[in-house]
Amino acid sequence: MNTGLQGPVAIDKEGLSPQQCKTIDRLTDVASRYTEIVMADPEETLQSLFQKNASTAALFISAVNFESKQLNTKIPCGPRGIFGQALEAMTQEALDLARRYLPWLNINIMHNAHVLKIDLADPTKPALTIELTHTRVRLYKSYDLVLKPTGTTWKVPVSGDVGIHAYTGVPNAHTVTNYLTRRNILNEDGIITPGSSIFIGGNLSAYDFIGLILAKTKIIRLQAGGNPKKLEIDENEAKKYPNLIKLFKRKEGELCAPRHADGMDAKIPEGFGFITTEMLLALQIQKREYCNPYAIIFELTRIVTAVALNKAPGCIERDLPTEEQLDHMAAENEKFAANPKAITETGMIRRCLVSFYCTITTAPNTTEQRDLLSQRFPLLIREPWDAFRSLNYDITPTENPFAIRSFRNFWNHITNSAPFAVHLLITRLYRLGVISWLQGAYEDIKWSPLDMRFNLNEESSNGLIAPRVLSEKTDVLNTSLLEQAMKPRAGEAVYQKGRTLLSPSGDTIHVIELGIPGHGGIFDGAPTRRVQWLDTNAYESGHQLMPSVVSIVRIIESMISLGVPRPFNALNGYYKSILPKHQDFIRQCNKMKGPYEGLVEILEYSRLVEAAYPERYAEKMREGIDAENRRQVISEIREMSNSNGSLQVALTTYDKRHTSNNKFKFVPISRRIFERITPDFSPDQVRKMKDIWSRESHRIRSLTTKNHQLAHARARTRGMATGLPKLLVSQRCIKPTAIAPDLRHGILNSKKDEVTNNSAELNRGMACKRGRRRRNRRSLGYKGYRKRGRARL
Repeated sequence: MNTGLQGPVAIDKEGLSPQQCKTIDRLTDVASRYTEIVMADPEETLQSLFQKNASTAALFISAVNFESKQLNTKIPCGPRGIFGQALEAMTQEALDLARRYLPWLNINIMHNAHVLKIDLADPTKPALTIELTHTRVRLYKSYDLVLKPTGTTWKVPVSGDVGIHAYTGVPNAHTVTNYLTRRNILNEDGIITPGSSIFIGGNLSAYDFIGLILAKTKIIRLQAGGNPKKLEIDENEAKKYPNLIKLFKRKEGELCAPRHADGMDAKIPEGFGFITTEMLLALQIQKREYCNPYAIIFELTRIVTAVALNKAPGCIERDLPTEEQLDHMAAENEKFAANPKAITETGMIRRCLVSFYCTITTAPNTTEQRDLLSQRFPLLIREPWDAFRSLNYDITPTENPFAIRSFRNFWNHITNSAPFAVHLLITRLYRLGVISWLQGAYEDIKWSPLDMRFNLNEESSNGLIAPRVLSEKTDVLNTSLLEQAMKPRAGEAVYQKGRTLLSPSGDTIHVIELGIPGHGGIFDGAPTRRVQWLDTNAYESGHQLMPSVVSIVRIIESMISLGVPRPFNALNGYYKSILPKHQDFIRQCNKMKGPYEGLVEILEYSRLVEAAYPERYAEKMREGIDAENRRQVISEIREMSNSNGSLQVALTTYDKRHTSNNKFKFVPISRRIFERITPDFSPDQVRKMKDIWSRESHRIRSLTTKNHQLAHARARTRGMATGLPKLLVSQRCIKPTAIAPDLRHGILNSKKDEVTNNSAELNRGMACKRGRRRRNRRSLGYKGYRKRGRARL
């Protein structure tokens, strides 16, 4: 796992008892369930991990206290395999509870099956063609609603002879060992033969395999006797394996960053008051035509990191060749290993990105800052991952930030970063020559049948591990879905609020998309076109998103059960009814004008200070914490510029940018755009829509009950029985006809024994009717009336 684990999911528990709430928390608390598994016997867990994967053993050691038997699940703490075991155990417990308390609920889990296509002839009844893997039997099933949590889909990056002889599976100890055996890389003892080498492509996905390969050597030793336990590198063994692992990537200088700060708890230290939360919020709602939020966030990150490290921004995240980048990261890792509280460049970059992208905070007290911001600007503040999705929305068609390598490296700090314990192991082995790097692409690799080796440029190896790469094109269900969806812009489908698509007729398709299609086009890990969300592979994001999705599903299912004809249209009506008034939204947006202008001023001031005081940049930035002090520093620079031509150029640029230039003025997005670039309903919106539906469903049920009562009353006046099932009785025929409870669907020719329970009521009803008829005739003085015997039925 590259991240920590989350506790109970914040599911809506309104109306539940304390015991029920406790049960639901247990069923969603993956961190506690994971801890139960690995900490039942931590010593045994460690030994098992070390034998299979040195990297997961390193993660476990970094997260566990063997004396107190405590596990820190807020940081990466082990393998995905055990995480999967925890999820399976929780799912099984939920199924057992459902069978016990909800016997009417049918949960059908189809194993060894996959969906081939989807039929949207009726958008409200998506029909899936499902193929059973082993038997090839195909099933055609129609549903009222389909959730599509297909996650990140992958493709194999190699083909032909290279693909035949390469390993293209998932990182699994058993299957990787089998591959190394087939390639004659392991000796009789199951240890990699010294002198062997293996190509591994990719970025973060490549790191998943390094621990598996190291487990097949004696390079890593487990010092298990003392406490704390640790992994050690045997340098004598390392010398036997020069260039054992050869990492390669298409582009020079792009590497996986280490995580010197974990999860959404990454916070900026105190002392950066020149950037405020209001400035960050203003950036979120500025029109994209007037700014590139990526460029500004990356520049702010450089500024804050430079001030923290007493450097100039130009020295932060430089475009270095790959080997220099590795050396820089290795030095950073050693500094952090010696002092985990040390402020490193990579740690500050990640802290800034998390704060500026997601939490919209500028200090350690993130909760208090967000609460205060929410109170002041309730119409503008979003949940952290909603803010992340909004900044990414539709960024690529206008100005692609990933065209600049340093921007892609910044992006890697937040999306392609490896846990520190794993990254430290890799950089240390790089320094010892066990791991090396070369530039190259998968299409450049050739297979040599003569010597049975892989060749890349001038290098060769015994084996090739080709981790699968992200691709929306391998999502077969998505391809079938998009072929039948409306494509209003540039031939591409656009997801509506709540991640649904429209059919060509304009009806909402009853499929909620939770996979990679919203990422748009992807090449080499970076988005290339029409991003609508960009966080499918983020575990924390899914943890935040799913409670809202589940609440929406419950509302839609309830609507369907009560016969609401177009439930998503109704939901959309509720959503529009709870949106703030346009003038209220604009009023709060206008309050962002000052903070945005202050943000632009900080950026311009920083550029000027870097030009004037490259050696004293941090000092002068701290001096310029308020506007008055900044004016004094700028006055000093003007005096200095008389004898400095380059400084005069910097001042001229600064002055030009402060004249009336539309590019730097604040133009907020409209309420419509604000909502469009946030693909999901906010928790507050979900709560309000649920309240509306609660009232509406009560009205529908009351109306239905009243209609049934009226129908029953009419039935009684006609001598019809009113029990369930309803019985429609003909005056000429005493043989009953069973009617469904809604009095619409008749079942003719019912057998006598099927309605035995209603025969007495039927007799009473007929007898009462005849009695009323006799009394009426008497009262009206019917001539010819005479007594008759008791009627027999």
